[in-house]
Amino acid sequence: MMLTPFVLYAQDFGNLLERVKGYLRTLLPIAIGLALLVFIWGVIIFISAGDDKRAEGRQKMLWGIIGLFVIVSIWGLVSFIGNSIGVVPGGPPPASPGIPGLP
Repeated sequence: MMLTPFVLYAQDFGNLLERVKGYLRTLLPIAIGLALLVFIWGVIIFISAGDDKRAEGRQKMLWGIIGLFVIVSIWGLVSFIGNSIGVVPGGPPPASPGIPGLP
């Protein structure tokens, strides 16, 4: 029932993919920035606080580093897989496989 508009207006599927790609291109720098802010916040807490708050600062730094690692590694993995199968960013979509021997 919910997919009916997509079936009826199949040409809009490309627009949907473009919108999703635009959202992801916007969210990636925001996610990296947030992870970096968490790390910097942890560094500030670690440096400025006494012994009782150092554990909290260390924990925030750890989560910031883990967040940065996960974001960048997923980004790199997607790029690696895309390059391996021949998907060029911004290029035309790959040709659909056909049945050999048919025009």
